Amino acid sequence: MSGTTARPQSLLDFIRFCKEASVSTLKDYTHIESVHEMLPSSDSIILGHWMPVIIISSAVMQITFKTHLMTMDGKIFSASSFKKNPEEMSSQQVLDFFKEYCNMVGGKIKWLLEFNQIASGISLPILLRGFDEVFFSHQETPYLFSDKWKITSNTASLTCSILIELQDKTLWKRLNLNYEVSADQSEVTFL
Repeated sequence: MSGTTARPQSLLDFIRFCKEASVSTLKDYTHIESVHEMLPSSDSIILGHWMPVIIISSAVMQITFKTHLMTMDGKIFSASSFKKNPEEMSSQQVLDFFKEYCNMVGGKIKWLLEFNQIASGISLPILLRGFDEVFFSHQETPYLFSDKWKITSNTASLTCSILIELQDKTLWKRLNLNYEVSADQSEVTFL
C-alpha cells in the first residue's frame, strides 16, 4: 500500500476483490494449488523483467492492472497449462500466457464495474519491460490510489499491482461489492 491518503472501506474492498481475482485466476489456470497471496517483500520500483499490463476504463475511473515477473517464474507458473515442463516453455509462450492472465483478471474487474452499472471498456493486454515501471511512478492523492501484492507458490513468485485513477471521488460511496459469482467457470486452452 502506498501513500498516506485515508482509504474508504469500499476502496479497500475493491482492492481486495482485485487481489482475490488475481490469485484465483492464477490458481485456476495454472492448476497449482499452493498459489497464495502475500505482502510484497520489496519497495523497489522494478519488480520483474517483464510487465504485462491491461487498462480498464470508464467515465468515472481508470484502472491499470500490471503483473511483474521474471521469465523463469513465468515458465514455472505457466508450464502446466501447456502440459509441458518449465524448461520446455519458450519465452513467447510465457509472455502470451501472462498477457492472457492480465486479460482474464481485467475481465473480472470489468465484470464488477458492470455489476455496479459502470459502463467500461478494456484494452488489449500489452507487454512492457519491467524497467518501464519508472514511467508509471506517481504520488497518491484523493483521486489516485495504488497497491501491490506478491503471489507465490512453493517454487515461483510474481508481483501484481494496480493503479486506480478516479474522475469522481464519490464513487466509493456508491460501489456495491455484494455480489455472487456463479460456480460455472469456463476452461481456457493455451495452444
